[in-house]
Parts: sequence; C-alpha cells; structure tokens
Amino acid sequence: MKLRIAIPNKGRMKEPAIELLKGAGLKLRSEDEKALFIKTNNPEIDVIAVRVEDIPQFVEDEAADIGIVGKDILEEKGITLKELMPLNFGQCSLVLAAQDDSDIRSVKDIKDGSRVATKFVNLAREYFRKNGKKVEIVELSGAVEIAPVIGLSDVIVDLTSTGSTLKTHGLKIVETILESQAVLVSRNGYSNELLDDLLLGMQGVLSAEKKKYLMANLLEDRLKELEKATTGALSPTITKLDKPGWIAVQLVVEEKAIFGLIKTLKKIGGRDILVLPIERLVK
Repeated sequence: MKLRIAIPNKGRMKEPAIELLKGAGLKLRSEDEKALFIKTNNPEIDVIAVRVEDIPQFVEDEAADIGIVGKDILEEKGITLKELMPLNFGQCSLVLAAQDDSDIRSVKDIKDGSRVATKFVNLAREYFRKNGKKVEIVELSGAVEIAPVIGLSDVIVDLTSTGSTLKTHGLKIVETILESQAVLVSRNGYSNELLDDLLLGMQGVLSAEKKKYLMANLLEDRLKELEKATTGALSPTITKLDKPGWIAVQLVVEEKAIFGLIKTLKKIGGRDILVLPIERLVK
C-alpha cells in the first residue's frame, strides 16, 4: 500500500520538512518549486506540496495519509488527527498583543466590545470565551500586526517566533495562548509498514540533532576522570590501542557540552580529539 505525504508548499516550514525527509532517506525527484505532486526515490511513497492550512483537511479526507503541519493550524482547524511526533522546527507562539503605550497588561484588562484582529478566529474566540470576555473578532489573512496601528483593532492574536516584528510595529506581548511547532500527523487508526520505516528514519534524524560524535585517545588510568565529566551520558565505547596504556574513547555528546568536554579531555591528557556530525541516531 502506497504512502502519500503532505508537506507545506511554501513558508518557514517547507525547507525544514524537505530536509527532514531527505535525512530519513526520502529524496524528492522534482526540482520544480511549483510542483504539487512530487515523486520520490521510493516508488511507493509520494509527496504532495500544498497550502499548510489545507494539510489537516487533506489528511482527514484521505487525500494524504500523513502530513507535516504546525500545531497552531491543527488546533485552529479543530480536526481530530493523531500526532505521531513533534518535529523540532517551526517553533512559534500564538500570542495576545497590544500597543506598547496601552494599559493592557493581561487578558483581564481587555474591555468587552474590544476588537481583536487575527487569522486564528477559532482559537481567539475560544480563548476570550474561556476568559469571560465578549469581543469582536476581525478576521484578517495577513499583516495582522498593523491592525492596531491603523485603528482597525484594539489588540491582535497572532503568531510570533522572536517578537521582533511585533516590536517593530509598536506592539507588546500580553499573554501566550499556545506554543506551537511542526508536527507529523495521520488519521486515527491509520497504519502502514512504509510509515513505520519512515518514522524510524525521522526519529533517527531528530535524535541526532544537537548531538556530536566525539573520539579521542586517552591514557586508560584517566578514564574514570572522563566518566565523571560525562555524568548522565552513556558510558564511552572503549578500544585498546597498540600503544601500552592507551585507549580510544568514543561517545555521543550534546552539542552544547562539546567545548567543556574538550577542555576536560585536554586537562586529563586526551589527544587526537575528533568531533563529527551525526546524521542519524537510532535508540
């Protein structure tokens, strides 16, 4: 049974989605950026590139078997799908924002009848309902951050990654409504052996992110000092060298810990230290 994957056809999640598929061993054959239906190096797996907002509906209607979509869009659409795994890219927050010079410090300060500009109509409406606020939702398809500046709304509900765009338009974050990132979804109950293989490949790629493979030569009697410095990590793999008293150590290290560990290795007499990237890490 063939497997069809829906991915965003543009935007900030498109390239990371393609790179994740490539890392998992699935290469797209078409180089045409406008192609909607794309063959892959596996004749049993096809990719369709569509508007990210349409992906939940494509999966629900069986036009696609799985899809890569932002959690914010999934929640906004209200379509019940199975989240197979978070994908560690496309991180952003759905926030309530107001003008810098306003007296609004929390949602409690929002007056009934206030106008709220947003693309996320359903999430915004539910958020204000839960907070007991009666507001008017102004639906916009883009440039939401300009709405308070031109008097179209009092506040906005919009996505932000760093907050810099909001600041540029004189806005401040009041509250965070939802934390989002890209997720892999399927229909509830859907199964496919091809999907199992792809998931294994993806998990390997995601597990390898922000990790490095470190190798070094070390006097055997200094090994315990190295192990103390790597508390919480798996024990190093040890190989005895031809030179008496020397060993080669190999271990997987968090990228952020690399410099500190190299410093420790040098201090305890480590030599020939080599740091390599990891393409996949299957646990």
